[in-house]
Amino acid sequence: MARLSFLGSAFMFYIGASKTLYAFDSYFSAQTKIALDPHLSSSAMAMINMTESLDAFLFALVLLIFSYGILQIFILRRPIGSPEHQLDWLNIHNISQLKMMLIEVIIVILFVFFLKYTLLHFAEASWEMLVW
Repeated sequence: MARLSFLGSAFMFYIGASKTLYAFDSYFSAQTKIALDPHLSSSAMAMINMTESLDAFLFALVLLIFSYGILQIFILRRPIGSPEHQLDWLNIHNISQLKMMLIEVIIVILFVFFLKYTLLHFAEASWEMLVW
C-alpha cells in the first residue's frame, strides 16, 4: 500500500511539473490561448494552469504523507521517544495524527478548487450565486 501510494505521488509530481510547463506555454503562446478560451487573457490562462499544477502538487503531497504515515505507523514501528532524523511535522505516531494531517492538506486542495472555479467563472459571477 505504501509503495503504490508513493508511486502515485511521484506520478502526480510529474503531472504537476507538466502542468507548470503548460502554464508557461499558455502565457507565451497565442495559439494555446485561442484554442482553450478566447475571452481570457494569456495571463489569466497561465494563472488557471498554475492553480491546476498547484492542485496536482498538493495531491502528490497528500499521497506522499499518506505513504510515509502508513510506513511509519505499521511497518517501522519505532518507539515514540526514540531519536530519529526526520522532520518534526512528519512525526506520525497513530492513525488520528495521520487523519488530521491529511484533512489539513485536503482543505487546502478544496480551496485551490474553489480558486480555480472562481477564476474560470468570474465574468458570470453575481450576488444571486451567493444566495442561491
